[in-house]
Amino acid sequence: MPPGGDMGLTLRVQPHRVQEEFLRSEAMIRLFVGGIGSGKTFAGVLALLTQPAGTVSMVCAPTYRVLKDATLPAFMAVAQKFVREHRRSDMVTTLHNGHRILWRTAVEPDRLRGPNLGFIYIDEAASIQTSEVFDVLLGRLRLAPGRMILTTTPKGQNWVYDLANGSDAEVFRCSTRDNVHLPDHFYDFVRKQYTSELARQELDGDFVDFSGGLFRREWWRVVGRGQIPPGLRWHRFWDLAVSTRRSADFTASARVAVDGTGRVWVADLWQRKASWPVVKKKLIEFATVERDTVSIGVETVSGFEIAYAELLEERALGGVSLRSVKPGRDKTARAAPLAARAEAGRVSIVRDEYTDLFIGQASLFPNSQHDDLIDAVAGALSLTSGNKSIKIDKTNRLAQRAAPW
Repeated sequence: MPPGGDMGLTLRVQPHRVQEEFLRSEAMIRLFVGGIGSGKTFAGVLALLTQPAGTVSMVCAPTYRVLKDATLPAFMAVAQKFVREHRRSDMVTTLHNGHRILWRTAVEPDRLRGPNLGFIYIDEAASIQTSEVFDVLLGRLRLAPGRMILTTTPKGQNWVYDLANGSDAEVFRCSTRDNVHLPDHFYDFVRKQYTSELARQELDGDFVDFSGGLFRREWWRVVGRGQIPPGLRWHRFWDLAVSTRRSADFTASARVAVDGTGRVWVADLWQRKASWPVVKKKLIEFATVERDTVSIGVETVSGFEIAYAELLEERALGGVSLRSVKPGRDKTARAAPLAARAEAGRVSIVRDEYTDLFIGQASLFPNSQHDDLIDAVAGALSLTSGNKSIKIDKTNRLAQRAAPW
């Protein structure tokens, strides 16, 4: 169906060539593979919006966060005037023409088995680990018009790679450069954040095999402590995993600074399987000794908010700027800025007892069993470029919310 369908849709931004081809296709399964900013989700939203009156549709995203922060807002930005009702309680949107849209996540595939559907949209499909969601939803496609679309940036060579190279779906490919509506500087600016291989995936929309690792051993410059330039502004990050179970991840921490030339300095790595009291004691110890550290970031994914709240009440951390960090991207994307600088020879690692372990983890990343030190260094690097912090005064009260860096 052409853009607009029977909805009388008028767009401020007209679809570009690949989006037009995608929207006009009548294939049962359509796959839009593209780089970031290539217009994948916009194309998916238009396809969803232009389904016939009375259609029962489902939109599925990898996680609730992607659904809430990306897919649903993109839809509402275009479709708001066509929405008769949006119920947050059960995440159902009804348009004025009777088209009902169920908003779901891929977290529990078995919970997708209930409704019969006429149209299905899977956003960021490659971020869903297996094809189970695709298989389950395909079995629910029992009503008219009987169409499924998928939009995604590639993530290695997983099940979406197999779909793209098979005969079941019509495939549309688009690079970031192909989106004529992006600002002129966008591609060049973003390209600096990626290695050459990761740029092929994230910008060109290619399926890249990272089985050989995102990092190369020869990229790292290992130096002595005496080579650290004076006056650096250090940031420490804590990647928490407070458990002593054999199968658990490690808690890891690292300090990172960026000098005036843009060179990244990595120092004072630490990793251990430990309980929260042990980790908390070590965090306070580092904060007490490292008075040249201007901020401390603490990962506060589900389960660690209480630990972070304890730190805010810790008298020994008086005057320290703490940052609550909730990683918003997959681990490969979070490590991309570090990898880009390492590939360019602009990362120096100060030799300590964990240096070889870090380089070993990096050489296997993102396929290593443990990559906690990589997450810690990538997290610390992110603190150098901007986030909000909370500074604790010496009476244990929240003194101020600092402006973004």
